[in-house]
Amino acid sequence: MASVLKRPHTRADGSNGDKWMVRYVDPATSKRHGKSFDLKKDADAYRRKVEREIEQGTHISKHMAVSVKEICQKYYEACEARERRGEIGESRLIQVRIMVDKHIVPSLGGMLFRDLKTADIDALYDKLTNSISAFYARMIVSNLGTMERWAARQGYLLTSPVANALRGIKAVKPAKIEEFSQEDIGKVLGHVLTRQAPRKRYAALVACFVHLAACCGLRISEITALDRSSVDLARKRLRIRRNLTCHRKLKGPKSEAGNRDVPLPDHLCEMLSRWLSVYHRENDGDFMFTTYTGKPVMPDNMRYAWHVILRECGLYQQGGVYHFHALRHFSGSWWLENGMPIQDVALQLGHANAATTLKIYAHTVSKVADRQAAMTRMGGLLLGQSDATVTHGGLEAR
Repeated sequence: MASVLKRPHTRADGSNGDKWMVRYVDPATSKRHGKSFDLKKDADAYRRKVEREIEQGTHISKHMAVSVKEICQKYYEACEARERRGEIGESRLIQVRIMVDKHIVPSLGGMLFRDLKTADIDALYDKLTNSISAFYARMIVSNLGTMERWAARQGYLLTSPVANALRGIKAVKPAKIEEFSQEDIGKVLGHVLTRQAPRKRYAALVACFVHLAACCGLRISEITALDRSSVDLARKRLRIRRNLTCHRKLKGPKSEAGNRDVPLPDHLCEMLSRWLSVYHRENDGDFMFTTYTGKPVMPDNMRYAWHVILRECGLYQQGGVYHFHALRHFSGSWWLENGMPIQDVALQLGHANAATTLKIYAHTVSKVADRQAAMTRMGGLLLGQSDATVTHGGLEAR
């Protein structure tokens, strides 16, 4: 399949010598390739390598051999095209850029992608876990795996070292979001309604955000994207049809289930009505909530205020900082705890599958004693009485 030929060669100093040329035909492209060496033993080793790769179907010619850095750049350009077509969001594009520039290229950028080994990927993962969480480290390796599949479709490689490495890297769950108890959530909801703040409009804005998340299960991106036409106070409904990204772009939900109508509790109808009559400002996007200057509210605007609320309620240091998203987690668990059917909870949260709701949001908010009493009551009902006395009718153990 490959041959080694001796060729005369004139060196740079004008003296004569020999070169050893490895010649072969790539069966995948039917093109002839060659590579020269100063020593015959090196040429023989390369010939054996080429023949072995051709036989195994893993050979990539030097014309298609590109570095990890080049593959990353080509993949990013492909992602830019997908973003222009609306197939992915700007946030995904930025995520790819950060992972490539900060983690992948500094470690592997100079290597040829075709020469990557599973051991190289394992070493990258070990290095990453020294400075970031195992969850985020695996996410970076997983993104490298996506690039690997893309590169394979383009003909740059035929092996899958990243995929092999991922099979040996245990999936890691993201850090658990701290959950509110009923007592703590009541403290937060009450506090945002009564706190004395120097900027009354901002205090009212924060109160609306907190109550919409805790009582309606809305994501912060869904709250910031609300426009006036999506708030139907007469029917006590919110129409959720879009999200506002951290880059000030409106987009649809992740799935069709995200398009939903959410009922409004009476007290939230009153809060939103007051917001519209007292604090709402006309703006180009007709957003329900804006800053004082009429710009959309961004997550960073709310993050600082949220931490202030937690400190004022004495909750900032209890098990770490409660994320704002913990309010949505509580709402799903609270609805389930109070008898709302799982299908309805999934519908209200915008989940396409009720199994997702049970897996993520069915965190119990009752005490062990409450569950014990419920089990006793239900067991008694099965026996036809509320306080059943268990007897064995005089039967002896055998």
